[in-house]
Amino acid sequence: MEEEVRQILKQAVLAPDRIGDLAVRLFSPAWGETVLELPEREVNEPLKF
Repeated sequence: MEEEVRQILKQAVLAPDRIGDLAVRLFSPAWGETVLELPEREVNEPLKF
C-alpha cells in the first residue's frame, strides 16, 4: 500500500517532460495547427554618439 501511495504522489508531483511545450499547448492558439510564420525583423540603424 505504501508503494502505491509513493507512485501516486510521484506522478502528481513530477513536471511534464518539457515545460516549454506545456506553455505552448496552453497559451498558443496555433498548437497543433500550421507552423507560425514570424514577420521579418525591422533592421534599425545603430545610434551615433
